[in-house]
Amino acid sequence: MKRIFWAFLVALTVGFAIGCATLHTAHPVTVGSTVAASGLDLDTYNLLVFTKSVIDQTKADLAATPPVFTTTATPFVKQGLNYLIQAYNSLDAAYQSYHAAVVAGTVTPAQAAAVTAATTQVTQATTALATTKIGSSLKTLRNQISLMAKNEVEGTEDQPVSLSAIPFEEVIQ
Repeated sequence: MKRIFWAFLVALTVGFAIGCATLHTAHPVTVGSTVAASGLDLDTYNLLVFTKSVIDQTKADLAATPPVFTTTATPFVKQGLNYLIQAYNSLDAAYQSYHAAVVAGTVTPAQAAAVTAATTQVTQATTALATTKIGSSLKTLRNQISLMAKNEVEGTEDQPVSLSAIPFEEVIQ
């Protein structure tokens, strides 16, 4: 349960999502319905839904004009995103098997362990992608601050400095 909480927390602070891997779509589970038969069942489904939104947002960020990431950072973001997509697909497969067994009343400890292990993998992939994206934004911010300091020293501090390459949600923590 603690791992799922941290996965949500990491994913919330990041808010991103492109990838070349195929992305599966999780099947619907509604809150309060008998379809979500356990806490792990519902928490895992919610993690899948949220992770998909992170993936979709990162894809949008990679396709954005002007670019959200530097040309140097983009390949690393894509690599991190592909790792997250693979982890997402593994969790979705483990979850679907677990969910069917929970609903049927035939769940095994091995199925629950597989979901937990896949959740850990999603958490690690999300953390790796977040680190890459935040590092990219911080480098861009550092460069912009250096440019503003240089402008001030040269007496051109009144000239505007574009911060459009820095996504707002990644700068404010």
